[in-house]
Amino acid sequence: MLCRPLGAKEQKVTQSVLNDLLAHYEAVPKDAEALLTVGESKVDSSIAAPELAAYTMTVNQLMNLDEVLNK
Repeated sequence: MLCRPLGAKEQKVTQSVLNDLLAHYEAVPKDAEALLTVGESKVDSSIAAPELAAYTMTVNQLMNLDEVLNK
């Protein structure tokens, strides 16, 4: 997505976001299920819904960085 690797601070923030989202989706699995029903793609049932939802939203945040949108 980026034309460069994440810096150390960015990696730390990204990992923290992922951890927070995973904790949320594990605590409120209905939120994970609701997120994963959006769109037409089939959900990979080999990945736990809370984990997939957390990664989905983390990547969504990365894709919305100005560097990604403007490259």
